[in-house]
Amino acid sequence: MTNKLLPAIANAAGITSDLVNEGWISGVFSQLINSNNINLIVLCGYNGCNLCGKNSSFEWVLYEETSKNEYIYSKNQELFFKKILAKSQPDIIHIWGSEYPHSLAMLYAAKALGLGNKIVVWLQGLISACSLPYYYYAGLPDEAVNIKTLYDRVMRTDVKSQNIRFSIRGKYEIELLEKTTHCIGRTAWDQCYVYSVNPRMNYHHCNETLRDCFYSGFWHYESCSKHSIFFSQASYPLKGFHILLRALPDILKKYPDTHIYVSGYDIMGFSSLKNFLKLKGYGKYLRRIVLNEKLGSHITFTGRLSAEQMKEQYLKSNIFVSCSSLENSSNSIGEAMLLGVPTIVSEVGGTGSIIDYLSETHSFSNLDYKQLAKMVIDVFEQEESISIQARRAREHALSTHNRDANISNLISIYETIKNG
Repeated sequence: MTNKLLPAIANAAGITSDLVNEGWISGVFSQLINSNNINLIVLCGYNGCNLCGKNSSFEWVLYEETSKNEYIYSKNQELFFKKILAKSQPDIIHIWGSEYPHSLAMLYAAKALGLGNKIVVWLQGLISACSLPYYYYAGLPDEAVNIKTLYDRVMRTDVKSQNIRFSIRGKYEIELLEKTTHCIGRTAWDQCYVYSVNPRMNYHHCNETLRDCFYSGFWHYESCSKHSIFFSQASYPLKGFHILLRALPDILKKYPDTHIYVSGYDIMGFSSLKNFLKLKGYGKYLRRIVLNEKLGSHITFTGRLSAEQMKEQYLKSNIFVSCSSLENSSNSIGEAMLLGVPTIVSEVGGTGSIIDYLSETHSFSNLDYKQLAKMVIDVFEQEESISIQARRAREHALSTHNRDANISNLISIYETIKNG
């Protein structure tokens, strides 16, 4: 069971949609359907009515889920899942992610049929932790937290309202973890967190397999765009884009040609009237920083990128930066490491379990934009010599994200749960 629509399921169902997501699960999915001992039924959330189908490799079920109801528990979903489980009687019910109420609905559906001990929850971002104001607001001043645009007032997308939705989903996540027997995690941080919620949890360790295209290709200094920075996610405060913006004036003093590329749509509303009309409070705060510091010519939003386009952007960037106030194990950091891209990360959450701060990357204390500016300048100054550090990171990532080892480990976990 996944939160969003997987590309392979979209293709099987004949759906073309911008909401096709969670590509990092696709590698594991393809390995599972090629395993002789596994018959797979895949459930995906979908912005449409319930659908189902099958082909020679797998069965698929789409359950109704929209951004408007994704934080609301649905008894109808629970009953729908119960029908599917009653018919299929699965040996294992693998829930990818604990951060939506539909995961809890699946748990209750399974328990009603005596299948509760067959559930294993794959820990992703742990929204109950992310929703805590210290992490979610990521050092935003009260002024920024309280900004409401016209779009916010209509759609309830201001910073406070979004944090409230995270908190609601977090309560369902806690309930799920308290009542679940098995989970899969991969960092010291997520293990500590889940035991703080449920000391009786059976915690299984399994690293993530990333998207296929990131396992080939390597960053080279001579072919990158000098003094460019890639930032992969800026849509809400926890990801810390405002921290990078605060660091940028100090970076420009030493390297005035520095340019930041951000994947996703222009949340500050500079690029089009449509984006300006959809301006949210957080975007308005970022816009003020950009205008006050005259940073507009140094920032480009790339729009939504496919996996191959993301790979291309990593490889042509001088540095990849992650400023999140909390991460478990960031897929973006893992992708940058696999490609050998020089990386700067905030020292938060589970990041220290996937990267060695001292030998494989530059890092900075959470929210410290002055230290971040110094780290960026240091990497720019190292030029070609930074590739030695990046190679170490790549070797580490190839081990952490080893596809064969990870799928073997996952199937072993399945067998352990199946056999009680």
